[in-house]
Amino acid sequence: MEGQVGLEGNDRIRELFGKKPLAVEQLRIRGELEERDRRIASMPFIGDNEAGEILECSAKKDVDGLMEAVMEEALPILEGLTNGCDAEAYGIRDERMRIDQESENANYANLRNLFFTKEGSTARGNTSYLSDSITKGISDLIKSLQKEKKKWIKSYGPQEDENSWKRWQEDKRKELHAYLVSLEHAKLEELYKGQVGGDETSFGSEEDLIETLVEALIKSERSRIERIDSDIDRLNALKLHVDSRMLMDRVFIERQYVAHDIDAQAKIDETLGAGIHKPDSGHWYGFYQVDREWGDAVDRVEREIIETAKRFYPDGSGFFTRNPNNKEFKEWVNRLAKASMIDGVKRIDVMLAAWRQVCIKELTGKFSMSIGPKGEIQFNATPPLVSEYSDWIHNAEPHRAAEFGWSWKTYQAARRSDWTGQLGDSERVSPFRIASKSGHPAGIGHVLEVSRFGNFMDFCELKGGKNNGRSLWDVWQGYDGKPGLSQADLNFPWVDTDASNEKTDSGTGPDEAPPGSFSLWLVRRGQVAAILRSCQTVPDLNKLDSISTNFDLRVWIKLGLVRPGEFMGNPVYAKILSDICWGLGLDTNAIGKLLKGQDKDVNELMFGGTNPRKPNEVLVGTEPGGNFPSFLPYIRHALYAGVISAEEYELLSGLRYGDPKTVKAARRVV
Repeated sequence: MEGQVGLEGNDRIRELFGKKPLAVEQLRIRGELEERDRRIASMPFIGDNEAGEILECSAKKDVDGLMEAVMEEALPILEGLTNGCDAEAYGIRDERMRIDQESENANYANLRNLFFTKEGSTARGNTSYLSDSITKGISDLIKSLQKEKKKWIKSYGPQEDENSWKRWQEDKRKELHAYLVSLEHAKLEELYKGQVGGDETSFGSEEDLIETLVEALIKSERSRIERIDSDIDRLNALKLHVDSRMLMDRVFIERQYVAHDIDAQAKIDETLGAGIHKPDSGHWYGFYQVDREWGDAVDRVEREIIETAKRFYPDGSGFFTRNPNNKEFKEWVNRLAKASMIDGVKRIDVMLAAWRQVCIKELTGKFSMSIGPKGEIQFNATPPLVSEYSDWIHNAEPHRAAEFGWSWKTYQAARRSDWTGQLGDSERVSPFRIASKSGHPAGIGHVLEVSRFGNFMDFCELKGGKNNGRSLWDVWQGYDGKPGLSQADLNFPWVDTDASNEKTDSGTGPDEAPPGSFSLWLVRRGQVAAILRSCQTVPDLNKLDSISTNFDLRVWIKLGLVRPGEFMGNPVYAKILSDICWGLGLDTNAIGKLLKGQDKDVNELMFGGTNPRKPNEVLVGTEPGGNFPSFLPYIRHALYAGVISAEEYELLSGLRYGDPKTVKAARRVV
C-alpha cells in the first residue's frame, strides 16, 4: 500500500512536469537554480569594488593601501555616503563653479535630507558584505604579518641580532639574483625605475643593474619586515576606529528613531531594548584620536556648528530656532565644508560625522529656543533637528516663563537677579490651558535645574586630574582663560569619562555607571523625565503622592536637587511651595503678595481657614465654602525625609498673615 502511494506520488510529479522522466526534471531544476545563483553572484552590490580592493590589499600585505581604502572609500559607504567622501560629489562646490539653478536645488534638497530628516539621515543600504570584507581584510592581514614574523624569527633568529639579518640577506640575495636574471631587460628597467627611480642607462652592464636592484629590494624588504609590529599596531588602531565609527553611527540612528517622542527618548532602553549602543571612553578615543587629522577636522566642524549659533543669534536663541531657508542652509553647509577640509579637499564624511556627534551629544538643544517680545515661544525646529526631550530639558524654565507671558527680556532679567522678585510680576496668558506643561509659576527658576542633563558635554563632570570638577564642555570650549582643546588632542580627557564610580554627592553608587559616562547620562535623563512630569502636573496633595514617595525622593537626590536650608535655593522646597500654591488655587500675583505680607484680605494662608473674599470658590481638594486642605502631613513627611530643613518646615507650616517672624522670613527667601 505504501509503495502504491509512492508510485502515485511519482506519477503526479511526472504529470506536473509534463510527464517527463522525474530524473530529467530534477536535473533541469537543479540547472536553473545553479544558473540563478550564478546570476545573483555576478550582480553588483553596494561597495563591491571597495570590498575587492580591501581584500586585494590584504592579500598583497599593502597596509597603507588597505588603510586608505577603508578610511576614504569603505567607511563613508557604511555611513550612508554612497558617492564617496568628497563633498563636491554631493554638489558642494566653490561659488565660482556655477551650475544651473535646478541642479543646485536638487543638490541642496538632498543635503537637507541627509542632515535634517530621519529618513535621509538613517538610510543605509545593505552593506553587510563590505563590512565583513573590512573585518576580514584587517584580521587576515594581521594574522599574515604575525605568522611571517614568527617564521622569520624561527628561520634566522632574533631580529635584534644583526647576525640574524646577515643570514637573511644571504638567502634573500641568492633568491633575488636568480629571479632577476630570469627577467627580460625591459622588466628590469621597469623594476629599477620603481625601486630606485634612476636611469638604468648609466650602468655599464646588465649585471650591475641586477646588483643595484638586489640591494634596493633587500633594503625595502628589510624595512617592511622591521615595520611588522608597528603595522600590526596601526591595523589594530584602524579596527578600533572602524568599530567606533560604526557604533557612533548606530547611536545616531537610535537617537533619530526616538527624537520625536519625549517619553520614548527618556526611556530609550525600554523603547529600543536593553541592547542599545552606548559609547565608552575607548570609543570616543577611537573615533577622534586614532586618525587625528580626521578627528581634528570633525572637531573643527562641530565648533563651526556651535559658533554659528553664537554668531548669528547673540541673544542666546540659537541657530536652531527655526528650520533654515534655502539661502541660510546653503551658507551653513558651505561654512561646514570649509571647516572640513583635509589636504585641500572638502570632506562630506567629516561634515556628517560632526553633525551626528552634535546630535548624539544633544548639543543642538542648547540653541533651540527663545521667547518673543510678547511672551510667545519662538521655536519651530522640528525633530530630529532638535529632539523634543532635549529641547525641554535645556529650556525647561524658558518654556514655563513663556507660558506665563514673560518676554525674553523679563526672563533674562529674572535670571540675572537670581529670580528674586519675579513672583507677582506676571500672570498666566491663558489660565489653566497649559497647566500640565508649566506647573505653578512660583517654582520658575527654582525647581527645574536640569539643563545640564540636556547634553552629554555639560553633564560629564570630570573626576580627578587637572580638570577635576570641570565638564567636557568646559575643556572643549576653554575656561579660566585657557583655550579649548580639540577632541582629537591626545590631552582631551576622554579616558576620564570612565573614571572611578565611587559614591558621590549626586548619588552615583557602585551599582551604577561611572559618573561621567554616556551610560549614566542616559540614566539621568530618564530620571529627569520623572521630575518634569512631577512639576508639569497638578498634584493631588490629599494623597501625598508628590515628593513623598521613596522613588521620587531618590531621584531628586541623585539629580542633586535636594539642598535643605537654602529655601528657594532648595529645589525641593520650591517644589513643595508650588504644590501648596496649586492646592490653594492661588495665581502668581496672589502668592507673591501673600509671601510679601501684602494681601490684607486673607486671614490665614495655609491651615483651617476659609477664603473670606471668595467663600464659594471651589479650591483644589475642597468643597464650595469649605476649608483649605491641610498640608501639614505633606510638609512633615518632607522634613522627616530630610529634604527640607527645620527652618524651611517652620516657614511652610506657620506661614500666616500677621506673623512678623514669618513675613520677615518670607521676604528674605522670595
